[in-house]
Amino acid sequence: MGRSIRTRLKDLLPVIYLPIALCITWPSVTVLSNDVLGRMGGDNYEHVWYLWWLGTTLFDNIIGSPANITVLNYPHGIESPLNLTHTPALLLPAVIGWLTNPVVAYNVAMIVIPSVNALGMYLLTKELTCNQWAAFVGGLLFGFSPYVFGHMQAGHLSQISMLGFPLFALFLLRLLNTNAWYYAALTGVASFISVAHPTHLPYFVLPTTAVIIWFKRNKLRNRSVVLHCGAAAVLGATLLLPFYLPLINLAGSDQIANSNLINFGDSIGKSMDIASFVTPPYGNPFLPNNLHSVAQKMVSTSDETHGYIGLISILLVFTALQSNSRAVSAWTTLAILTLILSLGPVLKFAGEIVSINVDNTQYPLQLPYTILAQIPILEWSRTPARFFATTHFAIAIIASYGMTTILQKNQKSQWWRFVIITSISIMALSERIITWPFLTSHAWNTAPIRQLESSNDGGTVLNIPASFTTNNIALYSQTIHKLPIIGGKIFRSSEQNATTLNFFNSVLQVNSETDITPKPTDEAIFYVLDAYNIKNIVNHHWAENYNPLQHDYLTDMFGTPTATSIIDSLYSIPTKSSKLPKVIIALDHEEWYKSEIWGNKPARWFADSTTIYIYSAYAQSGQLEFDVIPGQQLHHIDLFVNGKPLTTLIVGDTATYSTPTIDLMPGITVIRLMDRYGAETVVGDLRCIGANPFAGKLKINLECDPHIKGQRTVSIGIQNMNWVSDASEQPILANFGDQIGLTNTKIPEIISTEDKLVIPLNFQSLDNIIDDMVVFVHILSADKSFDQENVTLISQWDGWPLQGQYQTTTWKTGEQLGFNITVPIPKDSPKGNYLVHLGWYKTETQVRLPIASTTYETRDDILKLGSFTLLK
Repeated sequence: MGRSIRTRLKDLLPVIYLPIALCITWPSVTVLSNDVLGRMGGDNYEHVWYLWWLGTTLFDNIIGSPANITVLNYPHGIESPLNLTHTPALLLPAVIGWLTNPVVAYNVAMIVIPSVNALGMYLLTKELTCNQWAAFVGGLLFGFSPYVFGHMQAGHLSQISMLGFPLFALFLLRLLNTNAWYYAALTGVASFISVAHPTHLPYFVLPTTAVIIWFKRNKLRNRSVVLHCGAAAVLGATLLLPFYLPLINLAGSDQIANSNLINFGDSIGKSMDIASFVTPPYGNPFLPNNLHSVAQKMVSTSDETHGYIGLISILLVFTALQSNSRAVSAWTTLAILTLILSLGPVLKFAGEIVSINVDNTQYPLQLPYTILAQIPILEWSRTPARFFATTHFAIAIIASYGMTTILQKNQKSQWWRFVIITSISIMALSERIITWPFLTSHAWNTAPIRQLESSNDGGTVLNIPASFTTNNIALYSQTIHKLPIIGGKIFRSSEQNATTLNFFNSVLQVNSETDITPKPTDEAIFYVLDAYNIKNIVNHHWAENYNPLQHDYLTDMFGTPTATSIIDSLYSIPTKSSKLPKVIIALDHEEWYKSEIWGNKPARWFADSTTIYIYSAYAQSGQLEFDVIPGQQLHHIDLFVNGKPLTTLIVGDTATYSTPTIDLMPGITVIRLMDRYGAETVVGDLRCIGANPFAGKLKINLECDPHIKGQRTVSIGIQNMNWVSDASEQPILANFGDQIGLTNTKIPEIISTEDKLVIPLNFQSLDNIIDDMVVFVHILSADKSFDQENVTLISQWDGWPLQGQYQTTTWKTGEQLGFNITVPIPKDSPKGNYLVHLGWYKTETQVRLPIASTTYETRDDILKLGSFTLLK
């Protein structure tokens, strides 16, 4: 074979990357329009949707932009600046999708991008090693790593777009070596391309730049080089700014707390396991079956934490370190640095967190990422494992040097070198595969989707039940029917964008006639459906929380589905009479336990936190009232309205609470109850206990069910939840020393058989209380006067609230506390009228708190609370 022919063939080496990509992703190329590459449950449908939306906003003259999404979360829309940061990487696929369809565009991009990444690495390593064959191996290792395959399986199109990685390093090195202006421009553009995903900036650009600059620091003695590097940085930042400015503005605003941008998620779970570096992927088709379970322990997620480096890569790296240690020193530093950071905040080995013993106490072995995670740009992400993309980048470069050494030592013939390269490439690729055939998800075109596509009503589509799978299929379906939908989560959009969806999902459920909230009428439900222009409801059968009872409810409510398939049913909303509701109160049923009967009334318990939705068609003010049932521990329940704190309830006894005034705007108001210190674990039926340490025996009738077994976590139970509209906030009934306010109480008018008086009391702390205080209640035989000569003390109760276990020094301003005081009545007490007095005094000095009240009589710092008649 002539030299010119061999040279031309070598120049065509990178073309081989494409058929390799076709083989790795098989059978995707055969189902470009019928399937979506990636597993069901990944983000593949989400990316297909974004390609459609990006193309629509660019070419179809509609209201909206990549960040301002008007067709989701109707009628409010979604403002998601994070979407804009993905635009540079997804622009070309979006154009292809607009010309063809987004499924084909997505699949083509997912297949081609690994080979394009490999091409970029080929160019870089060819320049570094001056060997095309070695560069081919380097490109193969970078473009087809387990890390890339994991994100492909998850459908992370923008995450695997890493062409900018090698191009950035290539042009930065040329800039430092040549000090040419055009390389400054190319470096700036390459830095822009490399940040195809927001995490690429901290996980690749910053560490790679730091390492290269450090090892080339002698070049910075030339001020012209520094100037050119600065120009490259300015150019890159200028190109990025239009796509990142809305995100930067959000990060600097108060809205960041209400967004889902800073997602303090499972950074430990989404970190590499050190054992995974040498453990083949558990889905590798060549891995012996008896090793699958062992390998799976090393990978905590199916997408993010494939850490396998590969035996071939390791051998090539050791070869390079022995023969070219000086040439690969920078890349070795980069590989070690990012490999350590990819391990996350604590060290994991074989699925377990590694601990060290200090003073006979076990502590997790913390790693450098713990410190770096405090930096805001890293604080925004929860996936340290993504540093491993840069590790693979550096390893591919080092391995190409190792390949060069091997080729230099084996120069028998061109064919022999070809056999070596082919064998190494096949072995390296074979051990890196994480699954084969590659997983795909169906590109659905069900009867409900087709009917929506042909619909002319222009209404909104409601997809329920609210779940991850429902959201994914709803987003994909919208690319076909193009109608606005309720809900729709895309790229970490705020949880607030799901409020309307969650409200309807809560309302359209089978509810018993008696529950803790009033049951909305059918007329009220049709009214609110019409208010949101909902013309069609899609019930998704494959949702994680699908309930056949909800399907039956929808059928009873709206009639037989107009179209059905294996995954969904379509209900068209008929025209029926509706009625303006006062309010509709709905509970997120997944956050509440099933209803139980406590004291002849239904009660529901929740654990840790729960959500209450209140729909109002018009602006109004009022209060939310409800009764509480305590567990076996004291619980501080923080109540939020639309994300803003309103009050705190201290629950240790049965009590009735009224919130401060809540102003409802037209639409849906979200009430959150959050247990500040977390739920408790109980066993069996709490009604069988019927008491707790803070209340003693509960003051309600209970029927125990001894057949209820097992553990569950609970915070508090709630009953009798109602909205009291146009109710002005009640003034404090009595002010005790500007520290404690009496907000509610009720004395029974008649006691006929009992030998005790039970008084429910509600107090609110008016200040952070420093002094320890005691509440007292006196029962006096009297003629309803305050004349000391006409009264006789027959019984009294003095103590701290909640059976003497909740001292006032723990109270914080604004907290509400409801509890019952039981005062014994002597058995020989005659029939007649009795007075009840109330007050507080300091424990240390015995001095009563002064009282101010416009509701009750007061005298000598005692409050005349009321009276009752004893008939026994």
